[in-house]
Amino acid sequence: MTTTVTLTGTGLPNVAPGRAGAGVFVKHNDIVVQFDAGRATCNRLIEAGLKLADLDAVFITHIHSDHVFGLAELVLSRWIETQFDKVAIPLPIFAPSGGAARFVKRMLEPYEEDTHIRREHTGSREVVLDAREFPASFTIAEIW
Repeated sequence: MTTTVTLTGTGLPNVAPGRAGAGVFVKHNDIVVQFDAGRATCNRLIEAGLKLADLDAVFITHIHSDHVFGLAELVLSRWIETQFDKVAIPLPIFAPSGGAARFVKRMLEPYEEDTHIRREHTGSREVVLDAREFPASFTIAEIW
């Protein structure tokens, strides 16, 4: 049984050279998850040797911008990386109810024109968004 925990970003909302936004990448045996997706998360995951297609889930802890700046980039980059695979493997994105869940459900709307054009030119499949909401709570709860 092997577990690795990698900080993909520890930065603040303000941009700083060499720092990425908030995020933690955890690999436990064959399970690969990302907690939060701040600025430059994709770059950090690739630098860590991960293919975005290998991600099993993303968990958003809360709606602060520095925790979600890189989420749409992660979803779209994963789609581009896998768009010609025979079977689409959705990436579950877990977010607490309220603002975080609403953000996840709507985050790809600004990119609809872009993905439509890409699909028209390449014949690839649609972007699959698997947004999953869990109750924000002060108690311990299993969500996945």
